[in-house]
Amino acid sequence: MAELEPTPDPAGVRARILQNAMSLFARYGFAGTSVRQIAEVSGLTKAGLYYHFPDKASLYRAAIVETSRYLESRVSRATEESPEPARRVRAYLHAHVRTFVEEGHLLRLFYNNLFLGAEDAPSLGSEMEAHECVLIRLLGECADAGLLSPDHVEPLSLMLTGGLEVVGATWLIDPGHPPPSFELADQLLVVAAPRIAEAAGIDPSTTYPKKGNCS
Repeated sequence: MAELEPTPDPAGVRARILQNAMSLFARYGFAGTSVRQIAEVSGLTKAGLYYHFPDKASLYRAAIVETSRYLESRVSRATEESPEPARRVRAYLHAHVRTFVEEGHLLRLFYNNLFLGAEDAPSLGSEMEAHECVLIRLLGECADAGLLSPDHVEPLSLMLTGGLEVVGATWLIDPGHPPPSFELADQLLVVAAPRIAEAAGIDPSTTYPKKGNCS
């Protein structure tokens, strides 16, 4: 009796498509990436790819969701090592820095959507916000511990992530620019939330030394 050829695992094929789509969209943006490119890199025909995703826009959204989940899980794992909320905030910021340095090619997917060819890309909502929820939750725990006013949770989240992302995005565009660093993350926390920084074990005299006179 002839052996039947194994049927491809749909979940495995879908994961491969998404992995390749993430890389191509991150490098070329939505408009600069074709379905044919993704299909060829994934070892499929266009018809084979359309079996899993009905169109390019749905594939793009799925790639954003997958990237967001991956980056969020990567950062979340780093915050589970300490029971203290302030130290978890510091661990989150350090993990955010490490993600820029090690996963910058994936972060470009978000920046491409925001700045490059945004008119052509499908609109995104919660897909772009999911990865920001971790820090808000951690800062909320700091507020519960009396280290921060509840009213300051969201503004502080924006300030901390915004500061790191400005430096990180500049570095991704210009590799000659200094990359984001753990020291920068600590400095931001000292300036923006000194009580959290102190509870996290950051020494402001070493991470944020006083500047000399301007004269």
